[in-house]
Amino acid sequence: MAVQQILGVVFSISLGIFGTSLAFANGDLAQGAALFKKKCASCHALSEEARALSGPHLAAIVDARAGQVEGFKYSKALQQAATAGLIWSPAQLDQFLTHPKAFLKHTKMNFIGLKVAADRQNLIAFLAQTDKAGTNGLAKASFDVPEELLALEGDLEYGEYLSSECMTCHQKNGKDTAIPSIINKPSYELVTALYAYREGYRENQAMQLIAKRLTDEEIAALAYYFESIRK
Repeated sequence: MAVQQILGVVFSISLGIFGTSLAFANGDLAQGAALFKKKCASCHALSEEARALSGPHLAAIVDARAGQVEGFKYSKALQQAATAGLIWSPAQLDQFLTHPKAFLKHTKMNFIGLKVAADRQNLIAFLAQTDKAGTNGLAKASFDVPEELLALEGDLEYGEYLSSECMTCHQKNGKDTAIPSIINKPSYELVTALYAYREGYRENQAMQLIAKRLTDEEIAALAYYFESIRK
C-alpha cells in the first residue's frame, strides 16, 4: 500500500473517531476478555513484560502509534503505515479487525477477522482498559474462569428447563431492546458472563442474585441451550 493511500485511510477513518470512541466505551468487557482469550491470546500477550509470542503484545494498544513494540519485526506494510502516522484508535482497530488484509494488504497477520460488530466493540473495549502491565478491571474475571467450567458439556434439556427465569427479561425472539438478547450467543460468552456475575466481577444486582444460585453444571446447561436457539 502506498504511503498516500495509507494517509487517505488514516484521514478518512479519523473523521469518525470521536463518535466511534464513545460507542466502543460501551462495550462488554467480560465478553471482550473472553474473545481475547479465544481469538487473540495464542499469538498476542497483554503485557509488555510477557514472553514474546508470534505477534506483538497488545498492552496499551488502543490509541497508541502503530508499530512501536520494540524488537518485533513488523511487515513492510505496517512499517509504512506507522511512518504515515497510523494510530490504533478504536475506529481504526475496528476497521482492521473486520478484515485485516483488506485494511492492510500485506500484513503478516493471518486472521480472517471478526465479522460481528458487537464482537469487535467488546474486544476493543477490553483492550482499551488494559495498561502496559497487562492489568485490566476484568482481566481476572476472564482469565480465571476455570478450565473445567469452560470444558463442561451442557445438557440441552436441562438448560431449557432452567431458562424460564431468563426468559422473563431476555426475549426468546432475539430482539435486543433495553435488555440484551442472549439468543444464539456463543456458549463461551454466556459461561463467562454468568461466571463473572456469580463471582462478583460484573456489577448488576439482579444478575448477581440469579447467578449466585447457579452451579457450574447449570451455567453450562443454560449457555448450551441459548446458543442452540436460532433467531
